[in-house]
Amino acid sequence: MLASGAATAAIWLGPILAAQLAGDQSPRLDGYTTAVTTAIDVAVIAPAAFAAGLLILRRSAFGYLMAFPLLLLEAMLAPMITAQTISQIAAGVSLSPGEMIGPVAGFVVLAGVAIWFLAMIARSIEGSAGRG
Repeated sequence: MLASGAATAAIWLGPILAAQLAGDQSPRLDGYTTAVTTAIDVAVIAPAAFAAGLLILRRSAFGYLMAFPLLLLEAMLAPMITAQTISQIAAGVSLSPGEMIGPVAGFVVLAGVAIWFLAMIARSIEGSAGRG
């Protein structure tokens, strides 16, 4: 969760901060839904991931409760980002190979880790149900 929160914040804030330091407007803040996505990810998702991670480190059950929907969301990002990239290319949006491969590969890795953690949580729930 801590890594997910950091990755989410870095993905959105990095280019914005770099542009601000250079005195420019971020190239990602164009006329599409980027500003809304940035706001939700930076103001809601990243802080929720950090909070869940910190609560898990403190062995709080609420941290796991918070983590579960965040992990589900993260697991769904890989197919969504892949489909969005394909749709952008089909619509004629010019993307460099790095802009195509980087996000897809990164989110596939994050989704794989999220799915692994979800499986661990599910096994833990199944194990505790048998003891209850």
